[in-house]
Amino acid sequence: MEQPIIQATKSPGEPDINGPCLLLVNPFEAHYAATMVKKKHGAIHRLFHCQLMSFNQEGAAPSYWAGPTVGAPMAVMTLEKLIALGCQKLLVMAWCGALVPELSVGDIFLPTWGQSEEGVSAHYPLTKQPQASTTLLTKLQNHFPDAQQGPIWTTDAPYRELPS
Repeated sequence: MEQPIIQATKSPGEPDINGPCLLLVNPFEAHYAATMVKKKHGAIHRLFHCQLMSFNQEGAAPSYWAGPTVGAPMAVMTLEKLIALGCQKLLVMAWCGALVPELSVGDIFLPTWGQSEEGVSAHYPLTKQPQASTTLLTKLQNHFPDAQQGPIWTTDAPYRELPS
């Protein structure tokens, strides 16, 4: 298999990620996370245009948060860097609009599959349709019984959405 010309690597002085990471897409949540990490006396490192935050809680594995990563290109660049730093499990937290009246502001939604109309996904072809984590879905439904699930659509051009 042909390898990319440029690959994400770990540079000297960058932290090792030895636990799951929460990727915070939106600036508001990433700013809030940085505030919480500072209160917990954690560390904040620069990653491209975003931050990698880490902190320890007594009796628990280290926690890692990264963000913001608005837009597919920056999200993927950040993801590749997190993998180079050792990240093996990633949870993405984001918010989005809805095209169906059954969803309202504040609803919790777990995507079960996606339709992409942005330019990055084609560079990461999948061998099979991605599946939502049944463990995550079960935990989500236990904590949020009204949570919904279904397909999600992504675009780089939200102001060019057409009814078709």
